[in-house]
Amino acid sequence: MATCFDDLIGIKSGCSLVTGTSGLYIEDIGITEKEADMYINSEYRNGNELITDKLAFASNLVKQTIHNHFSAYIQTKSKIDSQTLGEYQDSLQLKAGAVGTLGGININLINSNSHLQVYVNSISLQLSTTQTTNVLVYDLISGTLLDTIAVDCVANTISTTYVNKTYSAPKRKLDLIFVYDTEGLYSNTTYLNSACLNCNGYKYSNSYITSQGINLLEAGSKIRSSLVGATHTYGMSINYSVQCSLDNWLCEMSNLVALPILYKFGEEIMNYSLYYSNRQNSKTNIDYDRNKERLAMYQQAYNQSLEASIKKINLPTNDICFKCNDGIKSSIILP
Repeated sequence: MATCFDDLIGIKSGCSLVTGTSGLYIEDIGITEKEADMYINSEYRNGNELITDKLAFASNLVKQTIHNHFSAYIQTKSKIDSQTLGEYQDSLQLKAGAVGTLGGININLINSNSHLQVYVNSISLQLSTTQTTNVLVYDLISGTLLDTIAVDCVANTISTTYVNKTYSAPKRKLDLIFVYDTEGLYSNTTYLNSACLNCNGYKYSNSYITSQGINLLEAGSKIRSSLVGATHTYGMSINYSVQCSLDNWLCEMSNLVALPILYKFGEEIMNYSLYYSNRQNSKTNIDYDRNKERLAMYQQAYNQSLEASIKKINLPTNDICFKCNDGIKSSIILP
């Protein structure tokens, strides 16, 4: 999955120019794709694969170091809300679908200033027929289809697919629907949240989300004004949680950590050439001592650049994912 750190560092010496979004290139610290070609073992097809792998590894190391540094100010309880929407009844009373109609559940994340995401653990359906049913996930803000999730249904049985999907909403609302084509299908009566204390008009709400059983025309626009509230969820149940997303926060400072990532990348390339490469050539033999010097240089530059970047980072205010940031230290303990 693409992230904000992809292509942060560019490559000039490859077959085609890869422009770095930070304005930095691996060649800025004296490394080229041709040099990487001379280090690779059989696990890499070419030097570009080694570069891509080590850039990703360097990004992850830098992000983890920053996370560790600020850990005292980050809410350790990353799961701040967890619910199951859609409670099955023991009556096997069936609800009929309708021609050209999608039915399911709407989850609307109420968010304006926090780094939050919705994690969907599983989706269940209880239909009267045995078949594979596709659950469609739409973003109502853009009207676009995000995912198609297949649920293998067994007649009258609660059938579950484990989704393990995250839907991010950094400092903005997130409005999703999980629906399937109900035409010709019968579902077991499933209420949104029969025990909830904050239900109004078959809606459930808490401090973070509002939710409702809904339907809409299959041929219509997938936007909020197209939704029609329903008294049930068409046999659907969703297990979800609202979590803090530190990756979203780190994305906001990707330009600040580009230089430390570049030097950490150089350090990883030198480590590979010195201690992992099995190649016997001028770069691994004649330049062995020189590469040890380069390794030390990259390590020192990484430490200095990361500490300078840390001093420029301010923790978010009014964000439930972060604690009071009074007295944050700028010095860091580097690995």
